[in-house]
Amino acid sequence: MPFTNPARKDGAVFHHWRRAADEGKEYPFAKFNKQVHVFSYNDQEYQLLQLDNWTKQETDHLFDLCRQFDLRFTVIQDRWDVTRFSKRSIEDLKERYYDICNILNKARHTAGPEPKNIAYDADNEKRRKEQLKRLFDRTSEQVEEEANLLQELRKIEARKKDRERKTQDLQKLITAADSGGSTTASVADHSPSTHRGTPPDKKQQIRKKNTPFATPKAKLELLQPSVETPNTGIKFPEFKASGVFLRSQRMKLPPSVGQKKSKAIEQMLTELGLVQDTEKRINQFKWTQELLLMRNTNQLDETTPVYNLSNHMIMQMFELREAQRLSMASSFMKKMEDFKESSRRNDDEECLRKKQELEERLVPKTESQMDVEMTMQRLQNEARLRIQQKEDQIDKKLKEVQSIQEKELQEDLKKKTLELQIVEAKRRKGICSEKLESQLKSLNESITSCLEKDSFLQTIQMKLDRVTALKTQFQVVANTVNNDEPLISATRSENIVKQIEDLSEVIKEDISKNNASVHEKVLLAKREAQSTLPASSVNQEQRNDSHNHSDKKASETNEGDENPNFVHREDLLLYSQLQSELSQYESSAAAFTNDLSLKALRFELQKAVLHPLNEISDLSGQHLQDKLDRLASLLRGNSVNVGSRMVRATEHPGGLEYCTNLLARRMVAQGEDQVNVNPKAAFPIAAVISELWIEFPIFGRLVLAHFYRQCPYLVPYYLPQQEGQSNEDYYRSLGYRYSGSKVEQQPAYLKRMSGVVRLYAAILISLPRRNQPHPHGLQHAWRYLTALLNLSPRNDITAAILVEFLSVSGHAMSKEYGKQFQKILHLICTEYFSMIRNVTPRGSGGGPVTRLEDFLQESIIKGGIPPPAGQLPLRFW
Repeated sequence: MPFTNPARKDGAVFHHWRRAADEGKEYPFAKFNKQVHVFSYNDQEYQLLQLDNWTKQETDHLFDLCRQFDLRFTVIQDRWDVTRFSKRSIEDLKERYYDICNILNKARHTAGPEPKNIAYDADNEKRRKEQLKRLFDRTSEQVEEEANLLQELRKIEARKKDRERKTQDLQKLITAADSGGSTTASVADHSPSTHRGTPPDKKQQIRKKNTPFATPKAKLELLQPSVETPNTGIKFPEFKASGVFLRSQRMKLPPSVGQKKSKAIEQMLTELGLVQDTEKRINQFKWTQELLLMRNTNQLDETTPVYNLSNHMIMQMFELREAQRLSMASSFMKKMEDFKESSRRNDDEECLRKKQELEERLVPKTESQMDVEMTMQRLQNEARLRIQQKEDQIDKKLKEVQSIQEKELQEDLKKKTLELQIVEAKRRKGICSEKLESQLKSLNESITSCLEKDSFLQTIQMKLDRVTALKTQFQVVANTVNNDEPLISATRSENIVKQIEDLSEVIKEDISKNNASVHEKVLLAKREAQSTLPASSVNQEQRNDSHNHSDKKASETNEGDENPNFVHREDLLLYSQLQSELSQYESSAAAFTNDLSLKALRFELQKAVLHPLNEISDLSGQHLQDKLDRLASLLRGNSVNVGSRMVRATEHPGGLEYCTNLLARRMVAQGEDQVNVNPKAAFPIAAVISELWIEFPIFGRLVLAHFYRQCPYLVPYYLPQQEGQSNEDYYRSLGYRYSGSKVEQQPAYLKRMSGVVRLYAAILISLPRRNQPHPHGLQHAWRYLTALLNLSPRNDITAAILVEFLSVSGHAMSKEYGKQFQKILHLICTEYFSMIRNVTPRGSGGGPVTRLEDFLQESIIKGGIPPPAGQLPLRFW
């Protein structure tokens, strides 16, 4: 049957099975629709609710969320509009809401008992949550320590309770012993002389039992003298405590004796001098017992002076010591009495002085000459103070005016300087644009004049693409307007134009070489076609031409070392070009580097480069972004903070080139120093290099040049030893280090080169942010691997390079190239590994070869190469 839910406001009709008798009844679950009452207020009431740190819009937004989410403050804080208002914590929202509720309750109350306020302490709630957070963040060691402390506390409390229980039991025994003998009769004395003629009572006489022996307790009772008092009505209790006791303890008065009678007995004993005598005897007894105990326990030996003394002399010594103690106590009590007396006198004097001061204040004074002088002095002081205040106000106003004028002058100067910089930047950009147009025009003319264009342009297509990319980058930089530092974009434009000029010169030189070779081929063809000439002259000409041609080829081979067993021609050209650019760049910064007057500036720029470089790590994305921003800001020519001062690489000509080359060189050196020790450190360094390479292409080429200089095997290029080259120069060119005249050991050298190769491979597989194209990506990894496999392997170094390169880039190359890479891997496992085995001397250990073999076997077993350990995630930063 149909039904409606009163809790819904849309009038929706539903159907379900119900009894016929329940037709027309209200939906039973509607009673659970409880609405939370949320206050509302008008503009007049809001005048009472105003707060300095809360606006009306924020308050309205809070109450709207409270109505929407039924006071679920966790949800309210999550839905708080942080784009319009400042961020608020849950405690702030609760405190604001409950304060408004209390104010509205109080304002709207008219009659009856005053409504109860809602108590909410935001500070206490924050402290509670902070305490819970600290409790939650405890380590397992802290939790274990706390459990141990609680266990020790429970043990201490248990021991304390046990000790208290034993003390109570002992106190009960003492109390029972003190009160138990009050009802027993007095014991009769066996010696008639001790009763001083008093007839003994027959009922109190001790009856001797006709037993063959007596117990020790009975013997002790027989030996102990009984105490009998005259017929005064006082019956002393029998002392039943075990162990040794004093006879004076038997004289304890029973509870039945009244207080008056006790005082009378004490007074009589004092008059007769029996109390002091008793105390003396008690002390003598204690001393005797102490001496006997010391002798029986051998605490005194024959060398002790008191060992041979008589009891009488010992008692004298003890009495002398007791007299000294009493005299000290009496002197101390006398000092205490003197101190109390002096304190009382001081208190009396202080009281009297305060009383006189009070009387002087209460007594009305008449105006006298002293009062007049004091009034005049007070008026003079007040006038002097007002004058001083006015002078301070005038000085303050003058300082404010001066500071405002200085700020205005500085702003005007800054504005004029900025305008001049903008004009200068426009002028320099215009010059760069003209240079670029002329350079591109000249380059196009050279390309147009190129012979056999189609085949030759394929060989220089990479350089032409590079020129096109730099041209696009120049247009972006030239159109970018930086109103804060306009000269930075001009400097970057000049750097880009210089790179295009260098590339254009290289391309023109290649075109001229190509044209020359084509002309030479045409000339040879023409000479061969001239069959009308005499055979001897033709043969002589051909021999001369062929001889010249062979000489030229030989010279080129000797100059370039184009032996395919050492390096490929294209790789050698790239290597030579990068090393030439690096030398030119270093020479352009040589003036700045060698200037002694700029030593302090160079030191600050070194710190600006090395501090963020040495702090690069995969700690977090924000940490890595901070280091990248600092280095990029330095290369842009911006001011960077170094210690307590700001420095800029463009402060002096050559400073920017110095910083760029230093950063590139130290980045490559991280492969030898840091990646060599910690292989995972290669990936954050590679990420920073890739990002800087995208923004600063000249930096990327410098990095590549330093990689090739530090490790020629990355070209790949197996440098041969030139004729006349010393062993030390040759080994240094290969990257070996020398300590004095001793060359580096082979294991240390291989480990350093492995670190450099790992860093280079990490750059190849790094993923730039914001989907930007990689300046030196996986296509270069494929080119390098194929070029390396087309060269004959060398002992140790080839295996070490392959292990590091494949372990880092193998997974990415397998995903990118698929079956083609699997073919390359199969070639390495079969043919190329056999070649490596052949060049490895027998008995040399073959550490790198063994690692390569293990790596290839593991890749075959697992069906692929796993991702390298430590690679940064896709969205790391």
